[in-house]
Amino acid sequence: MAYLNEVEQLLDMPAAEKRQVLRELASHRAEIREELAAAGRTWADADAEAARRLGRPAEVARRLNAVHCRATWRATLLAVAPILGSYLLWWAAIDGFLKPGAVLGPLAAFALGVLWTAGVVREMRSDRRPVWLATWLAACYAHGRYCVAGTWMVTEHASPLLRAVAVSVPPVAMALLTCWHHPRWRRAAIVVSLLLITSWVLRLSVHTPPFHPVPETVAAAVQMAVWIFIALRVFAASGVAHPVHVSLFLYAVTLGLQGIGGAPGLAQFFQPALLLSAVGVAAYCRTPSWSMKVGLLAAAVCAWAACIFLPYPAHALGWVPLMALTLAVIVGTPILLRWRQRTASPKQTA
Repeated sequence: MAYLNEVEQLLDMPAAEKRQVLRELASHRAEIREELAAAGRTWADADAEAARRLGRPAEVARRLNAVHCRATWRATLLAVAPILGSYLLWWAAIDGFLKPGAVLGPLAAFALGVLWTAGVVREMRSDRRPVWLATWLAACYAHGRYCVAGTWMVTEHASPLLRAVAVSVPPVAMALLTCWHHPRWRRAAIVVSLLLITSWVLRLSVHTPPFHPVPETVAAAVQMAVWIFIALRVFAASGVAHPVHVSLFLYAVTLGLQGIGGAPGLAQFFQPALLLSAVGVAAYCRTPSWSMKVGLLAAAVCAWAACIFLPYPAHALGWVPLMALTLAVIVGTPILLRWRQRTASPKQTA
């Protein structure tokens, strides 16, 4: 038991997955021990030999963490699919196939949105949290925002409240749907949704070009709070996903899928960043270390900023608050979650 306890302390994976891995490891060790005992070894000698053959606990934990941390190529392609789908929409926009007001653009976005939503619903109802769920959930918002773009145009001359409600529909719907069956989370979802609508009213009430720093910063902070709330509910509170997936979702929803629903003229503005996001997500999935995954996402945020700032410094100024918040949250959230888990473990043991 001491051997398995030492391995357990070194494993860095969700609780449910950790229990399954430890059961398989204990079963394998028992098989070796029984074979040695049947060959005439004493039970204590067989137990020690079984532990020796499995390897040192630190080495065993390292191998298991690498195996369960690195996603398969299939999962990697699924994680990158929403970003590649977004890139294809922009490519079609440049070539004139998806012009503003045309039918094909909204239909293509709606069809992709239905695909992403169906995959998310299936995995969440089955209580599974694969790595690609983070980008698919983010894509549900991105394409929902694209479909709401028509409402945005209709309400362009309406009151700030009506326009704020229209633009807040996708995130508010996601927050309420993911938390509705849990009273405590549902109450919190209602509060953050009202705060989001209020921040958008403030932002849309100010029309100082190119942007006004106060409403922009407030809206970015509240919107990030909504995304953190959804990420914690879906990934951290589930017990079947690693906390770092919270950072992947936040990266995808704030920066990785930005540009969907914009005008075709912005395609050149966002296309390099979309391709960079696809590379960053693929590298995240294949990286064999959770700490390296966080570092990769932080580097991807900086590279994303470079793609926007270097060629378009004047237009990119309004993205400063969002990118600064994204970088801080992507790095800080997993650290805080791990600290909370470690502080809660002695209490649970006691």
